Amino acid sequence: MALKTGAIIHTANAGSASSPSDSKSQTYLTTFKNKTPIKMHLLTRTLCRLPPTTIPLPPTIISLSRSFHNTPISMDRKVLVCSIGNPGAYLPTRHSAGHTMTTLLRDTLGHTRFSKSKPHSGDLATHDADPTYTLWQSKSLMNISGAGVNRAWRTFLSGLDAAERDRAVLVVVHDEMEVALGAVKVKRTGSAGGHNGLISVIAALGTKDFTRIGVGIGRPVSRDSQVVSDYVLGRFTAAENKVLKDKSLPLVLQKLKEIASAP
Repeated sequence: MALKTGAIIHTANAGSASSPSDSKSQTYLTTFKNKTPIKMHLLTRTLCRLPPTTIPLPPTIISLSRSFHNTPISMDRKVLVCSIGNPGAYLPTRHSAGHTMTTLLRDTLGHTRFSKSKPHSGDLATHDADPTYTLWQSKSLMNISGAGVNRAWRTFLSGLDAAERDRAVLVVVHDEMEVALGAVKVKRTGSAGGHNGLISVIAALGTKDFTRIGVGIGRPVSRDSQVVSDYVLGRFTAAENKVLKDKSLPLVLQKLKEIASAP
């Protein structure tokens, strides 16, 4: 179906239920003199991207847009969720709790499987129907993960329009030894707190102003450096993985929702 440029879609009795034979409930078109045809989905997409302060959209327009794009209209911020940790054999360890969490997020949110993205310098998982959250996993060792996060963030921003870039949010998910297993800690800015992965990210980004979600892994009773190292590089037990899924994951999902929906 094609319209003419300047076409306006009107809906009579919007929001009321009536039969197809009721002419008052039918959608009709009024066109101006310009004869250039445009596709219906382009018109609806343009109208539905107007900010909420403009004239309210008729239900017919919203329905048409949803039918073409199969996704609800959202004013949420675009969020890049980056996890840092260690790759390979160290992926299932406590020090890579950030990766464990983004894998759980992928499964819960229905994103694609993580796949290598050279432009993003890491593994990427996306959702065709809901672009609010893009998930990224570092392929570098924890202590040098900053360069990858920086590249992923810059590439992510380059794919957004100006309005989306202004509101986009970077979230770095990492392990947090000073927080109990099953809890999470959110910081909007500040120092790395001695976390080598965050030290690397701050240095690469050139700023401390990015959101971090620390996934609690707890700490051993001993403060001996070797004991601590063995603990963070040890694998999660089955019971600990269950706590991450049952307790930590819902908290992370709630925090991400708050971040995306913030004004």
